[in-house]
Amino acid sequence: MSDTPPRWRATAAALLAASLFALLHTAAFPFAFADGRPLCVSESAYLFLVPIALWLMEKRSLRATLAVSLLAGWLSWTALLFWIRHVTLSGTIVLGLFMALFPMLWTLGARLALPGISRRPAPARIGIIAALAALWVLLEWLRGHLLTGFPWLPLAASQWERPALLQILTLTGWSGLSWLLAYFNLAIASYATTIIRPRRDLVWWRRLNPELYSALFLLAGSVAGTLSSVHGHANPETLCRASLVQPYVEGTLKWDPALDKDNMDRLDRLSYFASLQEAEIIFWPESATPWPILAPDPTTRLWAESVSANAKAPIVLGSYARLMGSDREEQFLNGIFAVDPEQGLGNDWYAKEKLVPFGEYDPFGPVSRLFFEWPTAYFTSGRALGKSELNLKVPLGSGTELRIGPLLCYEDIFPALARARTLEGADFLFVATNNAWYGEEAGAYQHALHSILRAVENRRPVLRCGNGGWSGLIDEYGAIRHIATRPGEGVYFEGEDVISLQRDEQWSTRFTFYTRNGDWFVALCALFVGAAGLYVRRIPAPEPTSESSPDGISEDRRKARELLRRGKFRLSRRVGRL
Repeated sequence: MSDTPPRWRATAAALLAASLFALLHTAAFPFAFADGRPLCVSESAYLFLVPIALWLMEKRSLRATLAVSLLAGWLSWTALLFWIRHVTLSGTIVLGLFMALFPMLWTLGARLALPGISRRPAPARIGIIAALAALWVLLEWLRGHLLTGFPWLPLAASQWERPALLQILTLTGWSGLSWLLAYFNLAIASYATTIIRPRRDLVWWRRLNPELYSALFLLAGSVAGTLSSVHGHANPETLCRASLVQPYVEGTLKWDPALDKDNMDRLDRLSYFASLQEAEIIFWPESATPWPILAPDPTTRLWAESVSANAKAPIVLGSYARLMGSDREEQFLNGIFAVDPEQGLGNDWYAKEKLVPFGEYDPFGPVSRLFFEWPTAYFTSGRALGKSELNLKVPLGSGTELRIGPLLCYEDIFPALARARTLEGADFLFVATNNAWYGEEAGAYQHALHSILRAVENRRPVLRCGNGGWSGLIDEYGAIRHIATRPGEGVYFEGEDVISLQRDEQWSTRFTFYTRNGDWFVALCALFVGAAGLYVRRIPAPEPTSESSPDGISEDRRKARELLRRGKFRLSRRVGRL
């Protein structure tokens, strides 16, 4: 039987690399929801780049590289974002393709740097894989800023269940952990080449793989160095007893006039139950009330004030504002408000800064209206009214007040917003969101991972309240202290939970290095990528030697051994050099 044609072998290798990337990258994050819990294998984040890196260590054509990387990225991101199909199936496919562009760009960079890397000296190999890891970070950062920005599921978020690894975020933010994971992947790929193609013609110490040892050292050092800031320093301080009200109203039914009274009665009932459990502050999710709480018609405002008065506790809620603009046109804002049982609706409120494209605003403005008529009502950004960077002050019965750093909808996926709230003096961050649009799948868990990153980056507790899915409390060290669940239903249920909201007292007036300095590590990655690019361009990899038989012995040494075996070659110093 003849051997498989080279073209089929090449195609099979390419498909295998793409499939393994898609499988391992998808598995690194919560990709499905079953039996009340998400499915996820965080350890696959240490291996997902290995197949494509090994494939690229041989010189590949531009067409093959584009095809493999785009296919791999599109398969993975479409699987991860498949829950968006409940809103738009075509949008899910297009968004998956957009997200796939970034791993494709990384693969194009790796195509230039990885071929022949095994023939470079060890310092050069380490520098190249460090630069490729930095390129991955730069592309994640670009994804968070390009157009409207969508920094969903950075590589760092895969370690949401590994608080020991997350502590590096206080120094570097999300980017440091993403870099470390990408570096570890490439170090494993480099080590794999020493197993697949061993070089027995080298002395033993040159067969060692410093890339792997450096990756293990960085991983261990990251854990050991940051754990010292956790253990032995926690001094919990109780801020209040907080109630998380989860009405769980389907997105399409919330604004149905026929269900108006039912939706509001549900909030009233759950808040009353919370008051019976001695809640000091009651939290409602995003767009909790079906109609604006701040509007010329005071009906919704008066109702919310009566609920707060009956519960004898302040209510922090997501709702809307309908204001008259300077041009006499109405403006709608998505916001977070505070209602006091005695003073009523407060004058200070937060308006959402990062609006959802096509859902809350048209990113292309008048241009797109020439071709499409979008059916949704658009909102005004809080930045336009100076309402974007504002902490809510909520008084408590003890005479103290809490400064709440509000984040609305998906704003917790943007590191700069949480950092800004912390710098303004927030005692804790509050995320009001509504994931009921996306069904009972992994979307709510994927969203919650970002709150874990924000908590560690800024050393502030994060309290989350969702309309349906993932309400709970995350402490300053990334540990999940409470998840609102019900047996058999998981996080998708109607009800209320009352918890003790605590913080570590040592961080009450301190900022982390990341909070003070922002994404400095991303800038460092940019410099490193530029320097490595110049090196690879000016100093190409050495040409392959004639080493190669399966046992990795060079041709010169093989001839010397054959002559010695036949007795036709005298031992001399020359033989030793061979």
